[in-house]
Amino acid sequence: MAPSKLRRNVSWNNPPTTMFASLLVAFLLALGHHIFYSHLAGRSSPGGSYDILGTTLSKQRFNTALGTAFAFMVKAFLTLAVAVAYAQQFWRCAKTATSKTRVSTLDTLFSSLHDFTSLFKMHIWFRYPLLFALTLIAWLLPLASIITPATLSVKASEALTAAMAKVPQFDFVNLNFNAGLTYSGNYSYMGPGNLLQRVATAVSVSGKISSIQPPALNSSWALDFYGPSLECDHVTGQERTDIWNNTFNYLNGYPNCYHSYGYISWAQSSYGQGPFLETPGSNTTLLDAALGFGIPGAVYIAAIPALFAHEVDMATHTLTSACAMTTVYRGWTSITNSTDDLPSPESAYFSDATLMKCELHNASYHAEFSYIDGVQKVDVTKGIGPDDSSIVPIEEVYGPQLYDSAQNSTCLTLNTNGTRCFFDPVVVETLSYQSIAAAFNKLVLGTITQVVKVPVSTLEIDSNIGTSVLLNTDELAFISEWHRDGSTESVRPSLQRIVQNGSFAGEFSGLASEGSTGFASQVRTGSRGPLGPAMETLFQNFTISLLSEQFLQPNYSSPFAPAAEVEVTFRPWDNIYVYATTTLWIAYGLAIFFTVLSIGLGLLSIARNGTGFNNDFSTIVRVGRTTTFSENGDAHDPDAIGDDYPMVGRKSLSGVETAYKPAHARSLTQETVVDSGRSIRSSRASFDNGREWPLSDSRSRSRSPR
Repeated sequence: MAPSKLRRNVSWNNPPTTMFASLLVAFLLALGHHIFYSHLAGRSSPGGSYDILGTTLSKQRFNTALGTAFAFMVKAFLTLAVAVAYAQQFWRCAKTATSKTRVSTLDTLFSSLHDFTSLFKMHIWFRYPLLFALTLIAWLLPLASIITPATLSVKASEALTAAMAKVPQFDFVNLNFNAGLTYSGNYSYMGPGNLLQRVATAVSVSGKISSIQPPALNSSWALDFYGPSLECDHVTGQERTDIWNNTFNYLNGYPNCYHSYGYISWAQSSYGQGPFLETPGSNTTLLDAALGFGIPGAVYIAAIPALFAHEVDMATHTLTSACAMTTVYRGWTSITNSTDDLPSPESAYFSDATLMKCELHNASYHAEFSYIDGVQKVDVTKGIGPDDSSIVPIEEVYGPQLYDSAQNSTCLTLNTNGTRCFFDPVVVETLSYQSIAAAFNKLVLGTITQVVKVPVSTLEIDSNIGTSVLLNTDELAFISEWHRDGSTESVRPSLQRIVQNGSFAGEFSGLASEGSTGFASQVRTGSRGPLGPAMETLFQNFTISLLSEQFLQPNYSSPFAPAAEVEVTFRPWDNIYVYATTTLWIAYGLAIFFTVLSIGLGLLSIARNGTGFNNDFSTIVRVGRTTTFSENGDAHDPDAIGDDYPMVGRKSLSGVETAYKPAHARSLTQETVVDSGRSIRSSRASFDNGREWPLSDSRSRSRSPR
């Protein structure tokens, strides 16, 4: 066939059009995949389902399936473009093949896009690197369809939303913090309410803020308010000297020294310095009122370890440290041990003592409340006002008169100066503050005393601090350790001392555990640090914990109540879609990039071929009619009747003619029918005793001699 006629039967534009159209469609599908995933990103994973042709499909599975479909279609069109480019390069190689090119080589090259095993015939690919590169690209393109659907995932995340909502708040212009104020002309303060005291006790035992009910399981908000605050500092100078003198004077004599006070706490009082009040004609007593009125509210704490640490043994009992402190008792002849190591002079007993004063103030608070899965976290920032922020407790107030109903019906009265029809919210606020302070003071007021009991001394705890976390502070640790100290059991040692330190300790080794000797644990309770900061923190936790009680919440009908709602950030956990944009475009970008390279090679092959080729049977026939090459036969012919037919002679492709000679036959004729589009021609190959005669062109009518 003439070249001009061949060109009319070949589509010049079809392969380039197919390659570019496939690339364009693949890119648009990749873009659609990206837009679809971007639309889903950050959204909640949908519930429910779709009814498709009578089949129920969940919405989440539908989204997953659609993303997978996008990836599959992108891969399909990119692979199509690479396959067309491969065909151009393949036919370029086929047309330029030499007579030494084996048919099996062309078979391998022709089938490489659908036969994975062909990739392992490296001896062929070394001769055709461009075809090998295109084959690798075609086989690796599906990786993009594996990676890209996985760029959309579902994870649990907080969906932050802000809204106005009701939360527990403070309103100290509220009489609910106080016990009933009794009327006797004026209204007398009677202390904190029982509910307030109960909250204080709970916080003192745990040391933590009580559980506060949030508006939602995962939510957060902030409050700014003014409230009571405790500020602690060490007592110095003359005030410290006066307090120690007051303590020594009380203990310096019989029988007071039999009560050796290692811990004393009292409230500041207008009656005297304290801690012991001396009144003419009566016994000296400890100041035990929870509040002092008319002066700034404050509470003192004295810790005197020396009054627990220096007992003196006598013939029948142990002398307390307080008695050993006095000179008269040191001279007793019945003392059985030396007194040389006792502190001297007597004031030395107070040299290592702690004396602290905690004052009540009005402070500004910023509290941030956060709840994650119901777990409470509260961060508090506190600011103390100027010097005049001290709170002075009020003993009585002027209010509604029981026998003046006319006045009560026309105006509201509550103040401290007796003014009618004047309501002072500061007075109510002060009453609330002092009730909070009084409830807290009741946790620490009192004494812890070493008392003489025959035959040994014991502790008497007359203070709620014994059940408080404050006993674990550095300054009060000696009280917790007192029973562990063998020196307190000098006359008749305890079982614990014998087990821990005595000669019988080995007998209890079977009951020992790590950190223990015998069955008496040596492990100490962890310290809460210095006493002062621990007191301030505990008071602050108590104040914040008041939000846990509904009875103490504001009456929002009051003109002094805070705003009913605050801004709350809700953090509900939800399953949302997360889209890895970069990963998707890296995968698609690499796939498109190598596809573009493949198309470039395909276009180059078309230019060098002078035409484009379609990878169909008619192309094989046309190329076969215009190409001549030869190859020695393989050991076995795969097209023969069985595997036992050896191939002999020479294969020749000129009009696609093939000659065989089976082992059991002397001659074999095979006809190959070729459709050139205009006529059907036949060629015949003849063999005689293993010899192949020359094959004639179909256009020549001459025949080989028989």
